[in-house]
Amino acid sequence: MRESDANLDSGGVQEATTSESFDTVSTRRYTVGADEPLDVAIVYAVAATKGVGPMELEDPLNDVVDADALRQLFASGDESLSATIYVDGHRVTVAEGGRELIVSSS
Repeated sequence: MRESDANLDSGGVQEATTSESFDTVSTRRYTVGADEPLDVAIVYAVAATKGVGPMELEDPLNDVVDADALRQLFASGDESLSATIYVDGHRVTVAEGGRELIVSSS
């Protein structure tokens, strides 16, 4: 997984921050590697967004979604497919047929 549309001066992270009703929403985009399992990429993306290691997440991904079903859904590579799940307090949108992750926190 790599953070996409990265600015090298910012450590490879593109972050968009907006404010609404005193809430701050941080959004980061990640590109899933061709040989990387989607569920693993999701765990690492959420952990990176939180600034913790993947084993430090409070909610295991398997408590949120069936990882095998998620991989099968995106196995076709159909770029029109997308899905949104909530992992460890973060909204994760799987887009571009499973090749891009958009992780938002509030």
